[in-house]
Amino acid sequence: RSGTDKANARYVLKQAGFSDNDITAAFHAAYDSPLFADKPADAPLEGYMFGETYHVADDATAKQVLETVFAHMYKIVQKNNLVAKFKEQGLNLYQGITLASIVERELTCEDKPTAERKERCYQYQRGIAQVFIKRFRAGAKLGSDITAVYAADKAKIDIPKDDTNALVSIDSPYNTRKYEGLPPTPIASPGFTALKAVAEPSKTDYLYFVAGDDGKTYYAKTTQEHERNAAQHCQKLCQL
Repeated sequence: RSGTDKANARYVLKQAGFSDNDITAAFHAAYDSPLFADKPADAPLEGYMFGETYHVADDATAKQVLETVFAHMYKIVQKNNLVAKFKEQGLNLYQGITLASIVERELTCEDKPTAERKERCYQYQRGIAQVFIKRFRAGAKLGSDITAVYAADKAKIDIPKDDTNALVSIDSPYNTRKYEGLPPTPIASPGFTALKAVAEPSKTDYLYFVAGDDGKTYYAKTTQEHERNAAQHCQKLCQL
């Protein structure tokens, strides 16, 4: 069984034959794991459904399935020394996972078909992570459009794709175009490369990035540079 976020995990559990009541109970159960260090007690489990294939006993409960998922993710955290590496970036474990979830939504690398393309994608993620970490440390707005999209989806607000101003103006703590700091909770479950990108960001000095229509990511140090990159390389994607 696999899942990359809470919605997908719920769907996978449903497909596996678990009842809605069992699934809801599993998502509201208490879990004792170092993985949840720094996680607010009332925060949902968004961000912890590490995308992978899991093998569990036929008689496993929905809660036991989630325990398997969380145990696997914590092994990833331990093996890659993520707690210490996040700390080097000024982030605790929960903040690191939250920021990695934004990087994941900005650019997903897990589905790249070759090792070469996945590595190139990962390097782009490292650059994106560097921009966000630099802004976070400075107390500036992260400025991630994808968090505005998430805020709209979460609030079930239907905004036309061409109404960018309405989208980025949504009054939600998840909207990092409007509010400083990280969102209250992760906005997706980050893949391995996104977690690693936040733990080991690029050693650059950029403040902006834009995803180009050609599949490349373009970075800038000034607003003018960024606007030029957007005008030259982002005709379609920048329409959100």
